Amino acid sequence: MLTAIDEGLKGVVIAEENAAEMLALREVAKLHDSDFQFLCFKNLEEVLFWLCDGVSPQPVRMEDYRSPVYEQQNFDDMYLDDKLKRIAVCFATGGHSLLLRGTPGAGKSMFAQRLPSLLPLLSSENHLDALRIHSMTTNKLSKFILQGNAPFRQPHHSTHPFALLGTADQPGELSLAHGGVLFLDEILEFRRDLLESLREPLETGKLHVSRAQKKVTWKSKVQLVAACNNCPCGFYDSKSVKCKCGMQKILNYEAKMSGPLLERIDMHHRMQEMSPELFSENIPKHSSFMKNQVISAREYMFKRWGQETENSASSFEQILESSQVTGKKRAALMKELAEYKLSSRSILRLLRVARTLADIDQSLTMEKSHIKEAANLRPQSS
Repeated sequence: MLTAIDEGLKGVVIAEENAAEMLALREVAKLHDSDFQFLCFKNLEEVLFWLCDGVSPQPVRMEDYRSPVYEQQNFDDMYLDDKLKRIAVCFATGGHSLLLRGTPGAGKSMFAQRLPSLLPLLSSENHLDALRIHSMTTNKLSKFILQGNAPFRQPHHSTHPFALLGTADQPGELSLAHGGVLFLDEILEFRRDLLESLREPLETGKLHVSRAQKKVTWKSKVQLVAACNNCPCGFYDSKSVKCKCGMQKILNYEAKMSGPLLERIDMHHRMQEMSPELFSENIPKHSSFMKNQVISAREYMFKRWGQETENSASSFEQILESSQVTGKKRAALMKELAEYKLSSRSILRLLRVARTLADIDQSLTMEKSHIKEAANLRPQSS
């Protein structure tokens, strides 16, 4: 349908089972019957009757794509300390990326899989892009995508490069996560060259693929969430299990991710082991409160920017200007940032996170506490 619209056509013939998808597309694209029509038929015989005899297609009973799909997993079944709550809200508010480290059983995967419950619905532009991309890999789009929910993709570390990155003919997991979350569990088990190929998409939101004479650019603006153990055996820094790895083995393990790739991840956090005592307590229900925090913070962020811009896409100067950091304030901030001895890319990531933390607190200015909190989420401090 989208291709037909791009080509200037006024309508399209579709199968009955795809009617709900067309309804969703038309609503997202804000099209009216006078702009574009779609005719639904049960089979080719009906199409021939319509073409040859002028028999109008029969009304089709469409399943409402807006009916609830299922309840998303949220944080109500997981114990979160205040820092984890803050990280989750920051992630969903500013569109940031996140790397989680920790021992096996610390809750890294559980935490990552619940992050989408805090994300807003896709914007109209991202929704159309997602529908376009997903329609290339399936004959029937899921209600989850039709409703505009942010995609969540979790490829296995043994995934073939073509399946992760796509080809010139078909999008991969990276593009299928466009507008949503790409979760790479056990990220250090992925091939290093495959991880390095993520650097450009994480920076630009686009992936260029070439094969023979064909070149394609796939949209791939994702929020990367990655998780890994502390070492090959998993128990370095554990309070309950002794690590079996030597220091050189641990260093080699961590070296599987290059510095430039680590720099492109906004937040780094080492999750602590879950205390057995926590499981004997009633887990507080905090998902609703966190979701409301995200909604409120995003409203404040958009109002401050004057448009629907996420902090993860902002430049150094845009952040300082929108935070009214000029003159002596700017000089003081630069002096403070210099103490962290970070690269220019890392400083930008730090400021983006600090700006989001300030938005969560409904603060126009980035306070020293916001800068320090964001600095503690950089690699060397995680």
